[in-house]
Amino acid sequence: MKHHLLARFGEGDRSALLSSLLMGSHLPEHLKALFKKTGLLHVVAISGFHFSLLRGYLFFILGFFFRGKGKFVTLLLFLAGYAFFLGPFPSVLRAFFSTLILLLGDLFNRRSKPLNTFGLTLVATLVFDWKLLYQLSFQLSFGITYAILTLYPFLLEKTSFPAIDEVRQQSLGKQWFLVCRTVFEKSLLFSLAVYSIAIPMSLYAFGAFPLISLLINLLFKPLFSLLLGAFLLATLFPFLDPIVAIAADGILFGLNFFDLPLPQLKGQCPLVFIIGVLSLLTCLPVFCRRGENQHIGVNL
Repeated sequence: MKHHLLARFGEGDRSALLSSLLMGSHLPEHLKALFKKTGLLHVVAISGFHFSLLRGYLFFILGFFFRGKGKFVTLLLFLAGYAFFLGPFPSVLRAFFSTLILLLGDLFNRRSKPLNTFGLTLVATLVFDWKLLYQLSFQLSFGITYAILTLYPFLLEKTSFPAIDEVRQQSLGKQWFLVCRTVFEKSLLFSLAVYSIAIPMSLYAFGAFPLISLLINLLFKPLFSLLLGAFLLATLFPFLDPIVAIAADGILFGLNFFDLPLPQLKGQCPLVFIIGVLSLLTCLPVFCRRGENQHIGVNL
């Protein structure tokens, strides 16, 4: 597959970036240092987003050849092969097991709540290899996912967004403004949820955290998502290769502007603080549920 990428996109940083996005390959040292400095190293790590995007992509293609449960079973085999190909890394195992649970739920017409899926994934990963518990990549992967599943819904509930009917009544220009503002606000809340655990864990492990990382993630993470989606489309429509190449080069060109001595938050975060944050996150779903019950009561 690496040779295939080289044949399509040539040698250099472009192919290295695409190879890392698709297969979790190691980046060249200068790119790895750049991604680490800007706090974007997690973007090129295989995650649940990769599996979700690949699941939708394969689900569409397999629909031309299979129907009913045969499509789900074939999709499971493809994703299992992809996970085996990538290797038993914590982020890969978490993404695969969570996708597996979701697909099994679809196969048997059952739905698992996100936190239940998270718990089952955690158990399945530790059963596979309990020693992963002591790896920082495991702790970050599951810790950040837990923050997303608990704090992000809480922040969304406490933030007001314009209703769809309200947006439709506005002029076209105002509609675009409201949609872009909502997307930006939700991206900001998502990032806050991620950094609620990423910052203390990074300080605990490394003693430093790049302050500009929040801004860079807001700017570049959506671009990486679009790049990966465009790359998957290009496997069906090769004439899109030049667009993918230009997009990859543009992202790398933009990132190079941040290849500077960036300010960092330095210090040592105590373990008890991280435990306190996780405990607080555990309480948030209860407050969300209570808020939902009060809201329902008012409506009734």
